[in-house]
Amino acid sequence: MLIPKEQWKPADGIELEKNAEIVVKSNCNYLVIAGPGSGKTELLAQRACFLLQTGICYSPKRILAISYKKEAAKNLAERVQKRCGQKLANRFVSLTFDAFAKSLLDRFLYGLPEVYRPDVNYDINPSVLREGKRSILLRFEGKEPKHLLTGDYVDGIHSLSIENIINKKMTDKKLPFNNEPNNLEEWMINELWKLFLKGDKDFKPALTFPMISRLAEYILRENPFVLKALRATYSHVFLDEFQDITGVQYDLLKTCFLGSNAVITAVGDNKQRIMEWAGALRNSFELFEKDFNAQRINLLMNHRSAPRLVELQKVFIKEAFGEKIDLSDLKIENSKKWSKDDGICEVWIFNDYIKEAQILSENIKKWLNSEDLSHRDICVLVKQRPSKYTNMLIKTLAENSMNARDEGEVSDLLNEEIIQFIINLFSLALNINGNNSYTFVYDFIKILNGYDDDTPERFLIKLESEITELLRFANEKLLKIDNQKQIVELYKIIIRYLKMDRLISYFPQYRNTAWFNDLMNKSIKLLWNEFEITNNWSKAITNFIGINSIPIMTIHKSKGLEYDTVVFIGLEDSAFWSIKNQPEQDTCAFFVALSRAKRRVIITFSKYRDVGANPCQTAENVKKFYELLAKSGIVEYRDFM
Repeated sequence: MLIPKEQWKPADGIELEKNAEIVVKSNCNYLVIAGPGSGKTELLAQRACFLLQTGICYSPKRILAISYKKEAAKNLAERVQKRCGQKLANRFVSLTFDAFAKSLLDRFLYGLPEVYRPDVNYDINPSVLREGKRSILLRFEGKEPKHLLTGDYVDGIHSLSIENIINKKMTDKKLPFNNEPNNLEEWMINELWKLFLKGDKDFKPALTFPMISRLAEYILRENPFVLKALRATYSHVFLDEFQDITGVQYDLLKTCFLGSNAVITAVGDNKQRIMEWAGALRNSFELFEKDFNAQRINLLMNHRSAPRLVELQKVFIKEAFGEKIDLSDLKIENSKKWSKDDGICEVWIFNDYIKEAQILSENIKKWLNSEDLSHRDICVLVKQRPSKYTNMLIKTLAENSMNARDEGEVSDLLNEEIIQFIINLFSLALNINGNNSYTFVYDFIKILNGYDDDTPERFLIKLESEITELLRFANEKLLKIDNQKQIVELYKIIIRYLKMDRLISYFPQYRNTAWFNDLMNKSIKLLWNEFEITNNWSKAITNFIGINSIPIMTIHKSKGLEYDTVVFIGLEDSAFWSIKNQPEQDTCAFFVALSRAKRRVIITFSKYRDVGANPCQTAENVKKFYELLAKSGIVEYRDFM
């Protein structure tokens, strides 16, 4: 039953700040400036509930939510389902930008002119990107058109920056490309497009995600009926982390929805713009306001961080971002759940990384034992190369019976739907996390079978019986497995039960056989490694999920996440080696690191750290960060030398 707009209230008794409620109930395009901890995900979830529960987004219309990380897209979808129920949540589509573009390309591939139509079994990311410049030089060397070997290009392909062409120039402009190139660089761009789209005897067709976005945008321009159908499907669009949108993605957004009736809500924070290296637009906010006639509004609450950490963040906002800040950024308030003196930020100084690992390990053990924290309440952050900066800490923690791991590849695996299904199936078969796992397994198989709330009860009863038998079978097989080949066979049996064609129809990304097999093999290897360590399947699955491991990740990976305690290892020049060339981006990165913490931030500096040619560390280039930390009057220094 629909709720009258006047009677609608936020789900779960959540209280929204005034500006958030304005956006939730709005019927116009908004640019929401939402700093760390402002509750932007909850705002979008509540807005989805409002639109669906009041019938403003009426059936069969849908809401499209676009995020930049799988974790964020999944988190938002789960919140909407929890807040307004599965039936309404079925009309809420939450995808990453890459997944959205790929879904358009895969579905309407044959809407492209033949010359721009990739092979249906294309890979993601050409192998040439992994093989590097030399493989391209060998492939095209000597094939350059003679009339283009003039001026700056007299040395042929050796005159070109191949990396720059692949990473930027190939997708700088909308398709179609110029069939009569005016210079050697344009010729190279054309040849690479042809190679990546069609492949040859030595090269399998493969695309980068910017190429996929360009192709999706071209499909919509070339096929008015497809564009019309897209616009008829979505009445409302949400855009998360809008500060990170690239020029290619913005072009796709405009082609999709500029001039349509869709109401768009974009959420972002220019103080967290850390993706310029990947092509993020510096003026995305201004462009959106102008092109989509959007109103700007600020969220003024920080629901995450303790008062003293909020004050520290304000110092960084005022001093580090200067004229680029909105004055509203300095009016941020913290949640009333905190006492005014809550919040800890300390800088720990060490002679070497061995002592650093020892002291950190001792304190982490104390936090876990005496402060009622779980392993997932603590996060270790680094600017780059987690293995280099945290190997000694991981080793020292292990010596003290504590686990920690680099979340990089593992988190990507755990966010894949098929891996989530297999792990939930195994957990349920072994009586781990019963209720949540059963709901996931049941819903997953139900969706693959095309069942919904209107499916006759006899089919659903039969489905429950099938699941019971599948669980019995999985339990029996798991308890008998004693080598990796047997778990490979169990995976294959599960995929056969689900039926690969059904998986592909619901998850088009699994059409790529090589990528899907690689996904399976990586998860099998990691799961088997855990079993060899523990010799217990329940513990192996728990460890695979990471419940008993302290997460280690880069700042980029931590975007959108929050922890009670954040340990930032290595506020040193070698970690911020590019700060002279990109001071604003590195300042944003450090701000992101600081703002992940709810209650405590520990920052370390080690005079000796074996991470490069010169292990002696300095803090000259990052001196500004230390000055701001000191200026806050909040940060305490502890010398362990």
